[in-house]
Amino acid sequence: MSFQSSVRRVLAGAIVGDIILDGPQRAVPAILDSTDPLKNVIGRAFFRKAGEDLKVSAEGANTLVFAGILSNSKLYALNGSSLAPSITLENAKEVQLLQMGYVVVSLLTAGNIGDAIFASDTTGELRVGAAAGFTAVPNATVAYQNTAGAGLAIIKLTN
Repeated sequence: MSFQSSVRRVLAGAIVGDIILDGPQRAVPAILDSTDPLKNVIGRAFFRKAGEDLKVSAEGANTLVFAGILSNSKLYALNGSSLAPSITLENAKEVQLLQMGYVVVSLLTAGNIGDAIFASDTTGELRVGAAAGFTAVPNATVAYQNTAGAGLAIIKLTN
């Protein structure tokens, strides 16, 4: 066994969907109703379903009205086996969508502090920068630290 030769500058402090850092927070209740339940992933953006009060979907192509980021994985029962837990939730589940605060997400791209966040119209996945098939998440930016590539990031949602 050799001696430790490097020290990570920033240790992992959270998992996808965790609400972190102090500050004002606002979350709203919702009911998952995606066409494909495999898109109901914690840490992704969800959109309001047309004509529904509480129902939301990861596929926003029909309305593109941002509802929030599916957050706080610790609120939901474990989906999967003890060897293969999942952060994918089934339809008809009551959930919490974060609309204001700091949350850990998985980005498809690298990003710098202050970069705007965009959500896929078909999956709710998040990225930095405009692209075809992606809609701007209102008042959402990368916060706290830059990311060198795709992966975990902290984003800030404000009003």
